[in-house]
Amino acid sequence: MENPKAQIPIYLHTDTWRQDKPLRAIIEDEADTLGNIKTQGAVIIIDELDKVSVSQAFEIIKQSDFLTEIWQKTTIIITSRPIQNIEDTYEDNLIRIPPLTFEQTHHLIESISGQEVNPMRLTDLGASVEKVITYPLFALLLGRYWREGDIRPISTRAELLSKLVEDSLQQAGASQDVYKHLIKLAVRCIEFGNKIVPLADIDLSRSEQQALLDSRLVVRQSGGITFPLSIFTQWFGYLALEENPSQIEKYLQDAEQLENWRYTLIVAIGISSQTIISKIITPIIEKYPSFAVEIVRGSLSNSLNSLRISLPSVQECGEQIRMSMSVWVKGIGSLAKLIAPIREDGTLCPVGVKISHDNFLESGWYLGNENLTDIQKLPIDNYVTRSTWGNFEGRRPIHQSAWAWLWTLNTLRSSLAYELSTASLPVSQGILYREASWRASLAIFKDWQSRRLIDPNIPEPKKIAVNFLSEALSQIDEELSQNTYRVLSDIHYVSNKEQDFCLDCLRQEIKLMQANNISDFSVTYTDVDLAYKRRRWDSDPAKIDNLKKRVEEIYKSALDEYQNLSKRWFESLLPGMQIAGMLPARLVGIFTPPLLLDNPYGDSPRFDWYLEPLPKDSQNIVEIKFSEDVRNDAYETYCKLSCSIANRLRDLRPNSFSWLRCNPHGESIDISLYRPDAPVTVLVYSWLKEDLRSIGLIDSYIQHRSKLFR
Repeated sequence: MENPKAQIPIYLHTDTWRQDKPLRAIIEDEADTLGNIKTQGAVIIIDELDKVSVSQAFEIIKQSDFLTEIWQKTTIIITSRPIQNIEDTYEDNLIRIPPLTFEQTHHLIESISGQEVNPMRLTDLGASVEKVITYPLFALLLGRYWREGDIRPISTRAELLSKLVEDSLQQAGASQDVYKHLIKLAVRCIEFGNKIVPLADIDLSRSEQQALLDSRLVVRQSGGITFPLSIFTQWFGYLALEENPSQIEKYLQDAEQLENWRYTLIVAIGISSQTIISKIITPIIEKYPSFAVEIVRGSLSNSLNSLRISLPSVQECGEQIRMSMSVWVKGIGSLAKLIAPIREDGTLCPVGVKISHDNFLESGWYLGNENLTDIQKLPIDNYVTRSTWGNFEGRRPIHQSAWAWLWTLNTLRSSLAYELSTASLPVSQGILYREASWRASLAIFKDWQSRRLIDPNIPEPKKIAVNFLSEALSQIDEELSQNTYRVLSDIHYVSNKEQDFCLDCLRQEIKLMQANNISDFSVTYTDVDLAYKRRRWDSDPAKIDNLKKRVEEIYKSALDEYQNLSKRWFESLLPGMQIAGMLPARLVGIFTPPLLLDNPYGDSPRFDWYLEPLPKDSQNIVEIKFSEDVRNDAYETYCKLSCSIANRLRDLRPNSFSWLRCNPHGESIDISLYRPDAPVTVLVYSWLKEDLRSIGLIDSYIQHRSKLFR
């Protein structure tokens, strides 16, 4: 290097950074002859992150984060196609390469085609192609297509790719057999984790291998052959599924193999026919619904520029909606009882469908008691006629054949968001149940104070007499029998759902306490008498020890409660749920003082932690220590142990390790841990929402209908 103090340039091709060793060791090997990376730093490019599973991609990003911390003059640039979960998690770190503008697209196509192109010709291509040609590869393909004078209309990205493949094979003089060999090679590439396939592992003769190379769609690399662009691997993989959609079932036996097919499945679901899509996606939903949610949402667009220009009949729309909903219901298991339009016996309710002007489709599900046929015309839009209908959807559907799968998924997502917004998923015992009862008790106490039925100057109690609660509930129930609903403001916000849930829990708790001759009700945790409660840190060892006990107590209870809740309602989704899927686990954490001890505006102590999976029959364990060092010790420790944690995860969670990421967590120990009423509930629901966001079952923002989250 001309300047020995300059940053070291390092380019890591896919096959380089995918070696079976830590990223740090790989980079140090590459920099070994170029300088001292610790003092000079480096500019490192990691190419094609999308060629690995989502969990591996997250691991590379985490290791990169750590390396830029310890090598302070180092910048790491990671290139990738969009990966939804990573986009959501690292939004602030993304540099998006914008698509071409309409003018740039027009100019590029004119340059390649060698002819003037009327701009109106581009806008007449249809929404699918008009959008995709803003990416240079497809603009080049379209320009080449027109240069050759082909006048056949192009309406999809698939047709552009198909044309490119046809031309390449035709110019190579390839036979139809070569087409079949390309499909076979694509399947092997995918099975090898989208890596180069060794020649010895391809069931083709030398002449057949040479014919593949002559097609110019395949290249020889490192003793094997592969496609130069991953989009070709996915295209021919899609053709393999189109030819035999049932073959996807053999990959359901191996979650790692199924993950290898992720992007090929996204292509297939996006462009195949309804019949083929059903054969592909149905077994995936039934076994791995969390993975299926990601595939469907990745395949199908909700954007306004990809809407249908026509719709089938009301009857056919209803049939497609019912068929796809029935598969989702089977896949999500017990959760369907809470969010799906099903009867008590588990069968689907009748669906109502209405098609308005401009292909605007509306659907709803009949929740009444009449014996209606499966598909109905949706009643007119007024309260009286629709009072027994629910789970409404209304929009112009997307143009793809699989529109009904996304349509019904969105129906379930809306219902789930509503259930989570009130923190009232049904529970019958445990801390969540007791905290709901305690919240109802405090709400009753404060309501009686506000009405001067008891002394309003009494401070918030740590225990409440069971007799008082029993009498108060009797009065509330009496008012309800007279059609008077008493609003308890602490547990009522927007809807009655949360208050009804908490009062139901309290009724059962009172019966249990009365049966056991318990006179007072309370839910208490280790008292935390820290100056921090007044937003100032106090370094008194006794108070810090109390805080440590409080954190251990709350997190241990939260792990146990979250494990029980997720197993009851989300068991079929566990392979994709990042925290719940790890349980039971050992939580290893370090909490540290605020960074700014004298901040007049207050600052929070920090808690950094990670999970190590334990065998399924184990109990959750919490191991926490306090450190005066405000650096992120837990994160550094995690990075050192990440490989061993990943191996342990592979052994203990074989059906989900491809999707679980073992992420480190960091958060402020905020006021929620000092809540007198529901600290565990707040923590459990924050984890649940984080897990469901990671698989796309809820959006980043949920309208809260509970004061717990305000």
